[in-house]
Amino acid sequence: MDPDFLFDPEFNPIDQTSFVSPVDTREFTSSHISQLYDSEQLTQDEYMILDFLGINTIEKSGSLLISFQGLKRLTELHQARVTKALNRLMVKGFLEKIDASYRLTEAGLSLFTKLVAQFRDTNSQLNSGKHYTVANGLIQGPPLSPFQIKQISDGLVGKWFGKYRFITKVDFENAFEICWISTNTSITATLKIGPGNSLILAVSAPLQTMAQQEIHLLTEHLSQILEENVDAPVVFNSFRIYEDDGKYTKEVDDGRIQFAG
Repeated sequence: MDPDFLFDPEFNPIDQTSFVSPVDTREFTSSHISQLYDSEQLTQDEYMILDFLGINTIEKSGSLLISFQGLKRLTELHQARVTKALNRLMVKGFLEKIDASYRLTEAGLSLFTKLVAQFRDTNSQLNSGKHYTVANGLIQGPPLSPFQIKQISDGLVGKWFGKYRFITKVDFENAFEICWISTNTSITATLKIGPGNSLILAVSAPLQTMAQQEIHLLTEHLSQILEENVDAPVVFNSFRIYEDDGKYTKEVDDGRIQFAG
C-alpha cells in the first residue's frame, strides 16, 4: 500500500491532532450554572468533563477512551475534583470505566447533545497558531492479524515515554488512533494505525522547528515499539509540514526524508 494515497488535497492535519478544550466556565453567568444543576443535576466540573468528552467523541467519529491523567491535564482541574466528577457521572450512568480509561455512555452522549445548543459553540477552533508535521508509513509484511493489532494496542495504550503522556484511544471501524500530550501540554502527538498496515503520525507544536524535531524523535521511538510487538519492519517514508492560521490549513512544505525505525 503506497502511503502517498493519503496525501489528498482535502487532508487536514487538525483532524489528526485536534483536542478541543472544554468550555471556559468563567464565561458562565450564575444563572447558567444554576440552570445546569437544577435541570440536569450537573456540577460545573461534571459539565466540563461531559463537554470535553462529548465534543471529542463527535469530532473523532469513533469510540473515545480517555485516561484519568488526560482528563486532569486537558481540563486543568485538580485531581480530587476530577475524581469526584468522574464518580458522580458514573453513578448517574453518563460515564463508564474501561481498562483504566473512561468513555461516555449512550445516555451521556445524548445529554451532551441536548446541552450543546445551550452552552457550547461547537464551531470554535482552538488550534490556531499551531504547526503540524505529518509522517506516513507502513508496517511491512502481510496484513496485521487481530492478535497483532491487540499486541500493538497493549504496547501503546496507557504508556508514557519521555515528555509524552498517554491521553486517549479512539477505535474506528478499520483503524484505531492513540494520542499523547507533552507534560507542558504544548505538543500533541497522534498515531493512527490502519486501515490495513498504514500509519499516520501527526505532531502539533507552537513552533515549526519543534514540530519537525519531535516527529523525528517519535518516529524512531514508535517504530521500535511497533517492531517489538509485531515482529515486522516499520518504515515512515514521507512527511509534510502544515501551518494553521486559525481559519484554514495550508501546506507550506512538501519535503521528503527517508527514515526508518
